Amino acid sequence: MIEEDLRNGTITLDESILFKFRSVFNPEILDERYHSGDMRLKCLTPTIAEFEKQRNSLSPFIVNEIDGYLNPVQGALANYVTPSGKFMIEYETTGNNAVPAADVNGNLIPDYVEEAGIAADSAYQHEIINLRNSDPIPAGELYSITLADIGPYGYTQREFGGSTATSIVVENDFVGFPDNTDPDGIQLGALRVTIAHELKHAIQYIDNEWRGESDSWLEMDATLMEEVVYDQVNDYYNYIEDARFGDPIFLRPFVSVIPGSYEDITFSLYFHEKFGGLFWADVWTIIRNNPDSTFLEAVQQHVESLGANWNQTLTEMYLWHYASGAVRSASDFGFDERFEYPEPTITEAYSDYSKVFSSDRILSPISAYFYDFIPPSELNGSPKISIIHSNITANIGVIGYFNDGTSDIRFAQGSPDGTTELLPGWNTSDLDRLGVVIVSNNSSTLPSDQTIFSINIDTDIPEFVELLPNFPNPFNPSTNIRFRVNETQNVRINVYDITGRLVQELVNSPYDAGDYTVVFDATGLASGVYIYQLITPTKVTAEKMMLIK
Repeated sequence: MIEEDLRNGTITLDESILFKFRSVFNPEILDERYHSGDMRLKCLTPTIAEFEKQRNSLSPFIVNEIDGYLNPVQGALANYVTPSGKFMIEYETTGNNAVPAADVNGNLIPDYVEEAGIAADSAYQHEIINLRNSDPIPAGELYSITLADIGPYGYTQREFGGSTATSIVVENDFVGFPDNTDPDGIQLGALRVTIAHELKHAIQYIDNEWRGESDSWLEMDATLMEEVVYDQVNDYYNYIEDARFGDPIFLRPFVSVIPGSYEDITFSLYFHEKFGGLFWADVWTIIRNNPDSTFLEAVQQHVESLGANWNQTLTEMYLWHYASGAVRSASDFGFDERFEYPEPTITEAYSDYSKVFSSDRILSPISAYFYDFIPPSELNGSPKISIIHSNITANIGVIGYFNDGTSDIRFAQGSPDGTTELLPGWNTSDLDRLGVVIVSNNSSTLPSDQTIFSINIDTDIPEFVELLPNFPNPFNPSTNIRFRVNETQNVRINVYDITGRLVQELVNSPYDAGDYTVVFDATGLASGVYIYQLITPTKVTAEKMMLIK
């Protein structure tokens, strides 16, 4: 609401920054429309980063008021140095900021404080030692974590004149906060993930001082660390299925993920699970070395440095979101915790494959539409998915759920001619369900760069047997060989070298009527011309292809 009023010009930039802090720490003096109700702000760090950028241009009265909010504890505090010797936990035992008094081991350190210390040391081990992120703690120094009665879960702020660049403030008891799944209870779960979250903000500050376009993605990146360090807590479940907290990909995949906040954690979690734990540390290294790089440019650069195709990777990320929840989770594909995730929002669902056209839809940058197709049991043939679109950013991804419980995926990249077609090569009689995602890989936020598309699913039975040109061609090291069959019959596809020597028998089995695609992998073969031949009882035909290494 505050951001909207700023855009509309009804409040100034100074007022918008001040109102954001008041909405958290002193909402009673604000208009009710700025009250958050029962919502808990996950983290105040992005608002603090915005404040620091504008500090020198704000009036001294606003700066003093905000600084007062960010220093909730005045005077002497008790402190506890964690076993690693890296962190000093500062706390109170009386008053509004008091931590829970329980001290089971009788060592005069409240258990809550010791748990905070364990969480800090664990987060440091995972995020800095294991994942090789930048270290925000100078050698031989102590990093300050203050426990206090605050509105959000926590925040990270700049230090002025201290030994470290930042310090962290965390809620002192987490009473009344949203549920999580920590077996030790909601309070400890929230404490643990908040410290993991805020430590990542301290790392980000070392990387780029919360500057540039990438700072708008800070929350998504920090929320990922909650899952990495404390997998059992799952506090982020609260945000990936509640539209009040933004536009979660599961609920609103058609809304651009730019910029990712904490409800978009599953965007970053896909890359973590797909490419490994060091992926994001490497992305932030790119950002640190190239301050003008946007966040998505750094992600794409690293994906391609790993030998992966960016279009296909982004499309698969959305397929993982489609293939989640109780209904669509596949046994062998997707997120590790996909069965616990919400059902994705389906744009349209059909029980017929006969040339189903959607109306034109606008595809925003880095967004997707999800479609369901449930084939009638009597339908035969192979599905063909095609889209007509306004530019080359519209890609297709499909997942087939087969009657035997397995699944498979296929991709097609947007074509410059405005029409993209995908022939997955599956027979509809073998399919229990077909999921289709239409994805924009365009990272521009300009409305003029939005994609308009319509979708078509067709299972017309081919009129005759046909061998189609392979793609890509030339290729290295694999290519797709497509063929059509007009009735059930045995199909053989052989690959020969230019001398006529049989290189590989790709196919030798019965096929029902339909369109099919098989992959020829030429790894280990020499560059040159190869011939692929289709043989059926009714037709023999061949085509050439070129392997270039």
